[in-house]
Amino acid sequence: MPTLKLTKKLITELQSDPKHDVYYSDTEQRGLVLLVNKGGKKAYHLRVFVNGKQIKKSIAGADQISLDMARKLARQYTDELQAGRDPFHQAKKDKSKTLSAVYEQWLAWSDAHQSNTQSAAKRPNAKYNFNALQFFANMPLDKIGKSEIEEFQAMAATKGLRTATVNRYFTDLRFWACWAMEHNIIESHQLRDVAKSAPELDSTPKVHHFSDAERDALLTEAARTAQKSYYRQRSMAYIYPLTLLLLSTGLRPGSALGLIWSDINLDAKSIRLRAANVKTRQDALIYISDDIVSMLKDWKPQTTGKPDDPLFPGDGSKLKSVKQQYKRLMARAGLDPKYSVYSLRHDFASELLKAGANITDVQFALVHTTPRITTKYAHPSAERMKTVANLLSTQQKKEN
Repeated sequence: MPTLKLTKKLITELQSDPKHDVYYSDTEQRGLVLLVNKGGKKAYHLRVFVNGKQIKKSIAGADQISLDMARKLARQYTDELQAGRDPFHQAKKDKSKTLSAVYEQWLAWSDAHQSNTQSAAKRPNAKYNFNALQFFANMPLDKIGKSEIEEFQAMAATKGLRTATVNRYFTDLRFWACWAMEHNIIESHQLRDVAKSAPELDSTPKVHHFSDAERDALLTEAARTAQKSYYRQRSMAYIYPLTLLLLSTGLRPGSALGLIWSDINLDAKSIRLRAANVKTRQDALIYISDDIVSMLKDWKPQTTGKPDDPLFPGDGSKLKSVKQQYKRLMARAGLDPKYSVYSLRHDFASELLKAGANITDVQFALVHTTPRITTKYAHPSAERMKTVANLLSTQQKKEN
């Protein structure tokens, strides 16, 4: 068995032998061996003599844990064996507590509880985030501590991942740990304390509040595109009424696209948001202005208008996403690439604050469960902040 000092670079460069598996013994940690099999897969193993008997155990794939973690586990297993304890018995018990095992159990539970917010809200990005968290895949959730979190952060930094991205991964990691506790898979975990969201100092601040000129440019281009699409019988005739609705109600794009005509009550000037069509998975009711009522009355004859048919059909079918459509629309309107279709929701919140609404008003308008979420959408204008700055002096003058 070749003996050498394993490094990250060396492990990456080692080539497989098509005729047989090759083992490389690490000079830095007794008992740690890297296996490169005939197919090219690489994995860490333990090969150590204890009381004259050789112990052979698999640790983990080289793509699943880092070299530092492999050395740490090899050292831990060796110390346990020399003390007369069997670390692999506990490891077998811990297998059901690993992130991989918990994720599979959560998927099965999610399939059976699709209306539950812990299922529906997490499901869209769950697979992507789980794959990004493969570093923790074989670790019991109740044993992930500060050192493992710091190691993951260091690895993420070498890959150029932004702090916001790492924070998003930690949010899901904490979610699965909490879910595992609720379902008695683990008794406790440390992730609330050790996997805290870090300040996103490397993130570029996003401005979602349109200026009056930008908003006019967006609406002008949306109207032009809708008219052109309508006369050519193309699928983007919906873009202008949809843009007006998003700017005037702050609806999430997905919620707006999920609306059917029976959700609209033009007499009551309201829109019913069905639980299946809302992120919170709770029924909600929002109110619309006279301008939007008039717009919807004009738009309805351009669709089937049937109660169960979509408000905004594309090619006669239900639209699932307009992300790319708005990206092109904003580019044609000459707007900054920083904007997206979700900017219309942020702009709605900012305009409400500018008009004098308080944060609670905005919370209910956006159908948020807590005001803490709403503050992320509030981008006060300079004019509004100047007014706030003079509130106290105005009050003092009245008192005098």
